[in-house]
Amino acid sequence: MKIDNQIPEMTFEVNSGRKTELHRIVYIEYQNGKPHEVITDNFDGFMAFFDFEEDCHSSDEFMFFESGGGGKITEIQAPHYDESCGIASYWIHPEANFKEGRFPINCVQLDAPIQYNGNSNPFENGRKVYSLDYCKFCDKFYDEYGCEEHFDDTDDEGNLKYFDGSLVYD
Repeated sequence: MKIDNQIPEMTFEVNSGRKTELHRIVYIEYQNGKPHEVITDNFDGFMAFFDFEEDCHSSDEFMFFESGGGGKITEIQAPHYDESCGIASYWIHPEANFKEGRFPINCVQLDAPIQYNGNSNPFENGRKVYSLDYCKFCDKFYDEYGCEEHFDDTDDEGNLKYFDGSLVYD
Protein backbone atom coordinates (compact mmCIF):
# COMPACT_ATOMS: atom_id res chain seq x y z
CA MET A 1 0.00 0.00 0.00
CA LYS A 2 1.24 3.50 -0.82
CA ILE A 3 0.22 6.73 0.86
CA ASP A 4 -0.37 10.09 -0.85
CA ASN A 5 3.27 11.06 -1.28
CA GLN A 6 4.22 7.64 -2.75
CA ILE A 7 5.91 6.38 0.42
CA PRO A 8 5.07 2.75 1.22
CA GLU A 9 2.88 2.28 4.31
CA MET A 10 5.19 1.03 7.08
CA THR A 11 3.73 -1.33 9.66
CA PHE A 12 4.79 -3.12 12.82
CA GLU A 13 3.12 -5.78 14.97
CA VAL A 14 2.64 -4.55 18.54
CA ASN A 15 2.24 -7.26 21.17
CA SER A 16 0.47 -5.97 24.27
CA GLY A 17 0.75 -9.27 26.13
CA ARG A 18 -2.87 -10.24 25.57
CA LYS A 19 -3.07 -9.64 21.84
CA THR A 20 -1.02 -8.65 18.83
CA GLU A 21 -2.16 -5.72 16.67
CA LEU A 22 -0.90 -4.43 13.37
CA HIS A 23 0.18 -0.79 13.71
CA ARG A 24 1.27 1.68 11.06
CA ILE A 25 4.17 4.05 11.58
CA VAL A 26 2.90 7.64 11.74
CA TYR A 27 5.95 9.52 13.04
CA ILE A 28 9.72 8.99 13.14
CA GLU A 29 12.04 11.38 14.94
CA TYR A 30 15.75 11.19 14.14
CA GLN A 31 18.88 12.38 15.91
CA ASN A 32 21.95 12.61 13.68
CA GLY A 33 20.19 10.52 11.02
CA LYS A 34 19.27 7.64 13.34
CA PRO A 35 15.78 6.83 14.68
CA HIS A 36 15.23 8.15 18.20
CA GLU A 37 11.45 7.96 18.69
CA VAL A 38 8.83 6.18 16.60
CA ILE A 39 5.07 6.55 17.02
CA THR A 40 2.67 3.96 15.64
CA ASP A 41 -1.11 3.69 15.64
CA ASN A 42 -3.50 0.77 15.34
CA PHE A 43 -5.39 2.34 12.39
CA ASP A 44 -8.00 3.49 14.94
CA GLY A 45 -5.97 6.44 16.20
CA PHE A 46 -4.51 4.81 19.37
CA MET A 47 -0.81 5.61 19.50
CA ALA A 48 2.09 3.56 20.85
CA PHE A 49 5.49 5.19 21.54
CA PHE A 50 8.84 3.47 21.01
CA ASP A 51 12.27 4.74 22.08
CA PHE A 52 15.22 3.75 19.88
CA GLU A 53 18.93 3.68 20.71
CA GLU A 54 21.95 2.23 18.92
CA ASP A 55 22.29 -1.47 19.73
CA CYS A 56 24.86 -2.14 22.46
CA HIS A 57 26.18 -5.15 20.53
CA SER A 58 26.02 -3.87 16.94
CA SER A 59 26.35 -0.33 15.62
CA ASP A 60 24.41 -1.37 12.49
CA GLU A 61 21.19 -2.05 14.40
CA PHE A 62 18.98 -0.49 17.05
CA MET A 63 17.29 -1.52 20.26
CA PHE A 64 13.75 -0.33 20.85
CA PHE A 65 11.19 -0.60 23.59
CA GLU A 66 7.61 0.51 23.99
CA SER A 67 7.76 3.50 26.29
CA GLY A 68 4.10 4.49 26.39
CA GLY A 69 0.85 4.88 24.55
CA GLY A 70 -2.33 6.86 24.10
CA GLY A 71 -3.40 10.04 22.41
CA LYS A 72 -4.41 10.81 18.85
CA ILE A 73 -2.27 10.93 15.72
CA THR A 74 -3.65 14.42 15.10
CA GLU A 75 -2.19 15.63 18.41
CA ILE A 76 1.45 14.55 18.36
CA GLN A 77 3.77 16.57 20.62
CA ALA A 78 6.05 18.71 18.45
CA PRO A 79 9.78 18.02 18.96
CA HIS A 80 11.88 20.72 20.64
CA TYR A 81 15.65 20.47 20.42
CA ASP A 82 18.48 22.61 21.70
CA GLU A 83 20.97 23.49 18.96
CA SER A 84 23.69 21.58 20.85
CA CYS A 85 21.85 18.25 20.32
CA GLY A 86 23.17 17.81 16.81
CA ILE A 87 20.99 17.35 13.76
CA ALA A 88 17.35 16.59 14.55
CA SER A 89 14.76 15.74 11.92
CA TYR A 90 11.41 14.02 11.62
CA TRP A 91 9.04 12.38 9.16
CA ILE A 92 5.29 12.54 9.78
CA HIS A 93 2.55 10.53 8.05
CA PRO A 94 0.17 12.65 5.91
CA GLU A 95 -2.76 11.77 8.22
CA ALA A 96 -0.87 12.80 11.38
CA ASN A 97 -0.39 16.31 12.78
CA PHE A 98 1.19 18.08 15.71
CA LYS A 99 -1.01 19.45 18.47
CA GLU A 100 -2.74 22.65 17.40
CA GLY A 101 -0.50 25.66 17.87
CA ARG A 102 2.64 23.54 18.44
CA PHE A 103 5.59 23.63 16.08
CA PRO A 104 8.97 21.85 15.94
CA ILE A 105 11.99 23.78 17.22
CA ASN A 106 15.46 23.07 15.75
CA CYS A 107 14.07 20.02 13.96
CA VAL A 108 13.78 19.68 10.17
CA GLN A 109 10.84 17.97 8.46
CA LEU A 110 11.76 15.26 5.95
CA ASP A 111 9.75 14.40 2.84
CA ALA A 112 10.39 10.69 3.36
CA PRO A 113 11.74 8.45 6.13
CA ILE A 114 15.50 7.96 6.18
CA GLN A 115 16.70 4.67 4.73
CA TYR A 116 18.96 2.75 7.07
CA ASN A 117 20.56 -0.50 5.88
CA GLY A 118 18.34 -0.23 2.79
CA ASN A 119 15.07 -0.01 4.73
CA SER A 120 13.05 2.99 5.89
CA ASN A 121 11.12 1.01 8.54
CA PRO A 122 13.16 1.41 11.77
CA PHE A 123 11.68 -1.76 13.28
CA GLU A 124 13.30 -3.78 10.48
CA ASN A 125 16.72 -2.63 11.72
CA GLY A 126 16.13 -3.26 15.40
CA ARG A 127 15.35 -5.68 18.15
CA LYS A 128 12.80 -5.33 20.90
CA VAL A 129 14.13 -4.98 24.44
CA TYR A 130 12.34 -4.53 27.75
CA SER A 131 14.39 -1.61 29.05
CA LEU A 132 17.14 0.74 27.95
CA ASP A 133 19.77 1.41 30.61
CA TYR A 134 22.45 4.06 30.12
CA CYS A 135 26.02 3.36 31.24
CA LYS A 136 27.81 6.58 32.20
CA PHE A 137 31.22 4.93 31.79
CA CYS A 138 30.64 3.55 28.27
CA ASP A 139 28.45 6.51 27.25
CA LYS A 140 25.90 4.25 25.57
CA PHE A 141 22.65 2.41 26.21
CA TYR A 142 22.27 -1.27 27.04
CA ASP A 143 19.37 -3.68 26.99
CA GLU A 144 17.78 -5.17 30.10
CA TYR A 145 20.94 -7.17 30.80
CA GLY A 146 22.92 -3.98 31.34
CA CYS A 147 26.59 -3.24 30.88
CA GLU A 148 28.48 -6.32 31.99
CA GLU A 149 31.67 -4.32 32.46
CA HIS A 150 30.31 -1.55 34.71
CA PHE A 151 26.98 -2.66 36.18
CA ASP A 152 27.55 -4.57 39.39
CA ASP A 153 24.33 -5.83 40.87
CA THR A 154 21.47 -4.46 42.86
CA ASP A 155 21.52 -3.01 46.35
CA ASP A 156 19.32 -4.30 49.20
CA GLU A 157 16.37 -2.30 47.85
CA GLY A 158 16.67 -3.72 44.31
CA ASN A 159 18.27 -0.64 42.73
CA LEU A 160 20.74 -1.31 39.91
CA LYS A 161 24.23 0.00 40.75
CA TYR A 162 27.58 0.53 39.09
CA PHE A 163 30.77 -1.25 40.15
CA ASP A 164 31.78 1.90 42.08
CA GLY A 165 28.63 1.66 44.22
CA SER A 166 26.76 4.59 42.65
CA LEU A 167 23.20 4.01 41.46
CA VAL A 168 22.45 3.66 37.75
CA TYR A 169 19.20 5.62 38.08
CA ASP A 170 20.49 8.37 40.38
